[in-house]
Amino acid sequence: MNQDQAKTLKDEELSYALQDIRNTTSLHEVNTPYYAKLRLDYEVVVEEMGRRCAIEYQKRYPEK
Repeated sequence: MNQDQAKTLKDEELSYALQDIRNTTSLHEVNTPYYAKLRLDYEVVVEEMGRRCAIEYQKRYPEK
């Protein structure tokens, strides 16, 4: 998954993806290429979720 793909997902889909990635990483050994790919996907999802949280925070509490 890349950042552009993550931006097209709904909040619920991002939450599902995050849980799915966590569940899948637990099934694979740490020092494998697939595990590394899953960790990169995890970071992309977390980054997008964080970006959305920051936007929502700014909407709720605008600077005066």
